Amino acid sequence: AFPYGAMEHPCASTFGSICNEEPFVIPHELAHSWTGNDITNCNWQQFFWNEGATTFLEYQISEKIWDADFASMIFLSLIKEAKESMEQFEKSNPEFLKLCVDGTSYAFTTIPYAKGALFFFMLQEAMGRDVFWRFFKDYMTVFFQNTMSEERFLAFLAAWLEKEQGLDDFGSFVQKHQIGEWLHGTKLPSNVPKFHSKRVDAIEKEIEKLTNGKMVDRKKILGWDITTQGSFLSLLRGKATKEQVASLDAQIDYTHASSMVLKGKWIAVCAEVGYLPSEVQALLISHLIKRNSAYG
Repeated sequence: AFPYGAMEHPCASTFGSICNEEPFVIPHELAHSWTGNDITNCNWQQFFWNEGATTFLEYQISEKIWDADFASMIFLSLIKEAKESMEQFEKSNPEFLKLCVDGTSYAFTTIPYAKGALFFFMLQEAMGRDVFWRFFKDYMTVFFQNTMSEERFLAFLAAWLEKEQGLDDFGSFVQKHQIGEWLHGTKLPSNVPKFHSKRVDAIEKEIEKLTNGKMVDRKKILGWDITTQGSFLSLLRGKATKEQVASLDAQIDYTHASSMVLKGKWIAVCAEVGYLPSEVQALLISHLIKRNSAYG
């Protein structure tokens, strides 16, 4: 049913062809067996209990399978996409920038994934890694096959910290770590965790070459795996002009890439700057319109 993408289902997650090119999708969907399927968001307005927690676990698994540098590259690309969504909705519908959206409206964006994961990373830094994972394991046990809400989570966190850590002033903990701002604010709070990746450093160097009118290192870029090249294209968005995108196409020829992932990301780069020669238009039609229409 899912020839390209992937989807979590209780006891039967499906993995399409994207997993051959972006293998980190596999730990994401498998993690949903716990965060999303066992513990489910109470409503769509608090979707991050599913996707934020799962993205957080995806990072932990990816760090073990590959390394922290790879996991951070993936996460930094996701954070960039989420920030673009936050800029998009900042004026038109700032509610969508919150982890706990007020009202009944909702939009499916990358914000609950990235900002939601950052919320759990923030708690890990605030509590300390060992203490946090004791808490998280208890959280998964207590709320097994149940739903999660802001009120339920904070009540459990307060009770757990008092019992396990002797913390009797939860209000000060909430204020110190800006939990209210995390859940109801429209920006990333000042205590947002920081990430670094040497792979991203290498990507940024090639982007800097391109945007300064220099030739990129074609051999190096084509030597990167599909996931790294995908991050390169994701991080390129918003930094290159139409002429620079055309130059990159002349050097790398992403218009004729065989990878499904790279096709999609390249289309986004081209559309953003209006680089739409006939061959890119043909790619857009075949990759987005005809492919999606075939699966109805």
